[in-house]
Amino acid sequence: MFSRPNVWTMKPPRTTIQKRSFAGPGPSQVGKVSEMGTIQRILTFNGLMSKYPWTFGVGIATAKTGAADILVQKQIEKREKLDWQRVGLFTLFGFAYLGIVQYLIYVNLFSRLFKNAEAFGKMPFRQKIRNKEGLKDLGKQIVVDMFVHGPLFFFPCYYIAKESIQGEASVVSNPGKVMKKAMEKYGLNYWDDWLALWKIWIPGDALVFALPLWARLPANHAISFVYMCILSFMRGSEE
Repeated sequence: MFSRPNVWTMKPPRTTIQKRSFAGPGPSQVGKVSEMGTIQRILTFNGLMSKYPWTFGVGIATAKTGAADILVQKQIEKREKLDWQRVGLFTLFGFAYLGIVQYLIYVNLFSRLFKNAEAFGKMPFRQKIRNKEGLKDLGKQIVVDMFVHGPLFFFPCYYIAKESIQGEASVVSNPGKVMKKAMEKYGLNYWDDWLALWKIWIPGDALVFALPLWARLPANHAISFVYMCILSFMRGSEE
């Protein structure tokens, strides 16, 4: 068993006064100061994105998703007047699902399921292609994201949000009808929806999950903006 020291008989430790150096930081300190490169500083807003990932993640997801729908309506569909109800749908979905729910999935859940992911992301490319365990984890993350998360969670939540906002029935007074109608529409569109998702996100996931942790959020938002434009074009209108 461990014995607790007798504080009354112990001699006080000798203290030494550390000399203050005015010659500037040593070589090891310089390395720490300049550890963050220029690209990393830009993409992470000088480290603020890494320091406040939740705040930046939710904020960027909300703004990005609404902006994607506005871009599609004005530049691709050439609408003279914006459908603000539709913009509201994408903005709300960006905030609630892409911002909050997906943060919990990718950051909290995936970090527990795939414990080699962080170390794998920090490796140079030459080491990554030789790291069998890391590549296995990379493949598992893609499979779970594309064939479990997307079909079973992402799309059902989108169609429920869409029907709640654009549908005739009220989600407050008649939630069962809203759910039924949403799943009927998803049942008609699921294959085309899955194909569009896989075309963008299978290579997108391979890139994002292989990046260092600090680079994942900017890369994910960039690819996600493109995909949300596609989703808006395919499934943004009321029909």
